Amino acid sequence: MRPSQRRKLAKIIVAALSRHPYLYGLVPDRDGWIPISTLAKALMEEREGPGLSTMALTTFLTVYKPDGLEVKDDKIRATTGTRAITANHCPGKETPGELFVGIRERAHRHVYEKGLFLPQGQDWIVLSESKEMAMRIGARKGAGKLVAKVNVSSALSA
Repeated sequence: MRPSQRRKLAKIIVAALSRHPYLYGLVPDRDGWIPISTLAKALMEEREGPGLSTMALTTFLTVYKPDGLEVKDDKIRATTGTRAITANHCPGKETPGELFVGIRERAHRHVYEKGLFLPQGQDWIVLSESKEMAMRIGARKGAGKLVAKVNVSSALSA
């Protein structure tokens, strides 16, 4: 990889993690960490990292150690910028009337009859303003092309 390519990829990663994670459909945990595999998938979807597998991205981060990024185990976070973007906050946006979430086919009946529940080991459900983003995020977790619509006012009053 040429030095100019390394600098460009490092800038894209820092921007995606520190300033615009919601544009890439990335949801950091409470401490700002995102799985490297999720970041690799998001970069490939945006054509920012064509052919950039999780292993290739991990190697890039390990070998070149770009400034502004911290890697621990299989997760990454930004050390600069506004890393404090939380899961329920998208800057400058008001809560819309409906949101969307990608779901697995086998979960469709359960979601339809009983509603959405937190997946085991997670603290939140990622909801998106557009069906397309919900499908992209869902596809990263094997959810396929099914999208559930959430009425926000009903959900908030429950």
